[in-house]
Amino acid sequence: EFVKAVTFVMQLDPMVKNEVSSLKKMLLAQLKVREFSEDSVFVDPCLSYVLRDVICNHCSTCRDLDLLRNASLTGEDESRRWLCEHCFNKIDLEEVENRLIEELERLTISYQLQDFRCRKSHLISRRLCSTVSENSSAPLQMDFDRKD
Repeated sequence: EFVKAVTFVMQLDPMVKNEVSSLKKMLLAQLKVREFSEDSVFVDPCLSYVLRDVICNHCSTCRDLDLLRNASLTGEDESRRWLCEHCFNKIDLEEVENRLIEELERLTISYQLQDFRCRKSHLISRRLCSTVSENSSAPLQMDFDRKD
């Protein structure tokens, strides 16, 4: 992971891109990782959340907003934040906030109303405090994982 992260950052400079590519190839060979395998590909560890179908009130264009990675939303210059890419008017922040609250409420309700299912048969458990299925004695699992 360290080799992938460091070489990714170093490749941002176009002046040393070729040298960094050969360095990455040699370092991956030392670690016995093939250059074109999935293990050698850098994956951005930053979180991302895309709010889908945000509509501009001025020009009615629809777009998806990546709230954590989009530079036009999180940039240094506050006067250029939250502008529509089509008409350059401000996006309604109250609407975005309401959409985020609705999404959070939907996820919370879905998590609280989920069912326990048998891992083998995927049948819903009718017992309230059981950890195993009544039919196959297989462990029960929830519809939504806590990590999600």
